[in-house]
Amino acid sequence: MGEEKLKIVAIVQARIGSKRFPEKVLAEINKMPMILRQLSRISRSSMIKEIIIAIPEGTQNSGLARILQESGYRVIRGPENNVLERFLKVITESEPDICIRLTADCPLVMPEIIDEMLGKFLKLKPDYLSNTVHPTFPDGLDIEIFKPKALIELSKLQLKEYEKEHVTIGFHNRQDQFQVVNFHASENHSSFRWTVDYEEDLLFVREVYGHFAGSEDVFSYSDVLDWVDSSKAHESLMSSHKRNESLAKQRDGLIDEI
Repeated sequence: MGEEKLKIVAIVQARIGSKRFPEKVLAEINKMPMILRQLSRISRSSMIKEIIIAIPEGTQNSGLARILQESGYRVIRGPENNVLERFLKVITESEPDICIRLTADCPLVMPEIIDEMLGKFLKLKPDYLSNTVHPTFPDGLDIEIFKPKALIELSKLQLKEYEKEHVTIGFHNRQDQFQVVNFHASENHSSFRWTVDYEEDLLFVREVYGHFAGSEDVFSYSDVLDWVDSSKAHESLMSSHKRNESLAKQRDGLIDEI
C-alpha cells in the first residue's frame, strides 16, 4: 500500500475527571476550550487522515462528548481507567494502519513535529516510535506512533494496572520484545514544561496563545522557542512540577491512579 493511502489515525485521550485539575480540557484559551485548540492544531498535520477522541463512558463525560461531536469530531467511548482497552476499541472500530497517541493536556502540540515523526516511522517501520523514551522535547509535546497490531500484541501480555492506564508504557518496559525507536530533538529542551496537568500550568500556555493571537493554529515549535528566549517567559511561568511525576509514583507503587 502506498503511503498516501495509509489510514493514519490520531487518537486523543481525554476526560473530565482529572484529579489534579478537573475539567482542564474545557479550560478557556483565547475564547475556546483547550481541547478544541489542541484538536485544531492537530488538524494541521498533512498526514493524519482522521482524529478520534477516546473518552470514558458514563454521564460525567457526556457533556465533553457533546461538545466534541458538535464541533465535528468523532468520539469513541470506553473504560475510564483501563485506557488501553479504550484504545483497542478505537482500533477495532476505525481499523487504522498507523496510530498516533496524544493526550488532551498538550494544547501546544506541534503538527510539523507529528509529520516529521511520521516520516521517520514510515522509513524505519518500528513497532513503536516516540519522543518520550528519552525525552528531549518540552513536556507537553509528547507524540507516540505505533502499529495497531503491536498494541494488540502488547495487550495480550501480563500487564500491570498502571500499564493499562498509561497505554503505551508497556512498550518502554519491553524493549526486548518490541522494536522501539526514540525520536530526538536537535536541542534538549526536556526541562521545559508546556503541558497542562495543574491549574498553574495554564499561565504559560495562555501567555503563548495570547502572544500568537490570530495565528493560534499555525505557530511553530521554533516560533515558541524564539519567543521564550526573547521574553524569558518560561523562567517566570515554569511550574515546579516534574515530568510524568504521577506515572513515576504509580510505577513505584506510591499511588493507585492519577
